[in-house]
Amino acid sequence: MINLSQLEHRLRAFVAAAVARVAYWGPVSLSTSDGKSDGIGGLPSDVDSQRAARRVQHAGFRSRPPKGSMSLGIAQHGDGSTLLLVAEDDGATVALEEGEAQAYSPAQPSCRIWFDKDGALHIASNTGKDITIDPGTGGSVKVTGTAITMQPATAAAVVPVLLFGSTDSWGVPVTQLPTASGQVKGG
Repeated sequence: MINLSQLEHRLRAFVAAAVARVAYWGPVSLSTSDGKSDGIGGLPSDVDSQRAARRVQHAGFRSRPPKGSMSLGIAQHGDGSTLLLVAEDDGATVALEEGEAQAYSPAQPSCRIWFDKDGALHIASNTGKDITIDPGTGGSVKVTGTAITMQPATAAAVVPVLLFGSTDSWGVPVTQLPTASGQVKGG
């Protein structure tokens, strides 16, 4: 007769073996632009040694993990012939407080969008690169920096700077229209 401890041990072993057939943890070895033909495990230079994988991510969000990122693959049809990559981890350390979220570029972790616990949105690029913001029709943007260069979306467009003072031909309050080389200061 089997005792309860032995039964528990056998049951744990059975579940672990079953999970091992449908879940795989390993490095991304091939990362395609659309995520439909990725590879996991094996050698990056040898497609035949990789397990075929398809990247599945949250709706409205796409990322392309760099080779070597650790990923979790789940067998698509239970047979393990194709894995669905459901999570990747590039090993970057991102310090967050409870309730915060951050999106960053694995290629440049200092380029990030951070939603803090108080509801503020932070956009940072500590790489010296440009930050492009398009608020759409009727939107506004608050920008902090030492110099701000405004440029129209098209060569024929004029971008009004919303400051205190008179109105332009559209009836929008402005004090100046920036040129491509002008600086806007104030707060």
